[in-house]
Amino acid sequence: KLAKVYDRKAVTEGLVEKIRINKGVLVISGLSGTGKSCIYALLVSHFLQQQDKYVVLYHSTSVGMRSRESLLMLTRWIYQLETEYQLPHIACNTGKDAVTYFANLIKKTPKTKKLLLFIDATDGFLKSPYADYLSFFPRSLHEQRLMICTTTPECTEKIAQYHRSMENYALPPLSDIEAKAIIDRFYHYNSKELYPQNLEKLLERQHNGTPCYASPLWLNIALNRLL
Repeated sequence: KLAKVYDRKAVTEGLVEKIRINKGVLVISGLSGTGKSCIYALLVSHFLQQQDKYVVLYHSTSVGMRSRESLLMLTRWIYQLETEYQLPHIACNTGKDAVTYFANLIKKTPKTKKLLLFIDATDGFLKSPYADYLSFFPRSLHEQRLMICTTTPECTEKIAQYHRSMENYALPPLSDIEAKAIIDRFYHYNSKELYPQNLEKLLERQHNGTPCYASPLWLNIALNRLL
C-alpha cells in the first residue's frame, strides 16, 4: 500500500507543535485525497497517549449517515465530559440547550489539562444551525481549549466567517517531483519494475485541468491497479 512508502508524518509533527501552543480553531484544509484523514488519525492517536496532559474528544463524519448529525456528536461529547469531570449526567431537551450546556461544560476543563476536540471531514455534517459555522464551539476561548478540524477549502471559508481567529493550515497537493519519488519507492518496496511508458501515463492524467497525481488517494488507487 501507498502508506508503506508515503505518509504525512512530517506535516503531523509540525501540527503537533501548533496544537500544543494554539487555542481556538485550527483547520487542516485540502482537496479530497490530500491526506487529511490520515493526519487526523495520527494526531488523535498521538494525543490520546498523553491523557495526563490532554482531554481528547474526537469525531469523524465519514463513518455513516448518523455520524453526520452534529447534535449527536455533541450529545456524546457532553456525556464523555461529564464522565471525565465526574459530573452528574444532565439531559438536554433541545439542540439549543445542548449547545449552551456544552459551552459551559468545556469551561470546567482542569487548568492542568488542555481540551482538544478533533473533527474529521467537517464538511460532511448535514445542514444544521450548529454545523455550518461550528457555532456550538464558543468564539471566546481560554488558551486551554482547541478544536482541530479537517475539511475542504470551501468549508474553511464558512468556518472563518464565525471564528475570526481561526488558523488555516492548507495541505499542498503533491508536486510531480514528490509523485515520481513516491512511485519509485512504491515499486521498489513491492520489488516490481516500473516501465517508463507507465510512468508517463500516470503523470499525464488530469482531472479538470489538475494533474491526478496531485492527490495521494488517486495515486494509491492507480498504483495498486498497476501491480
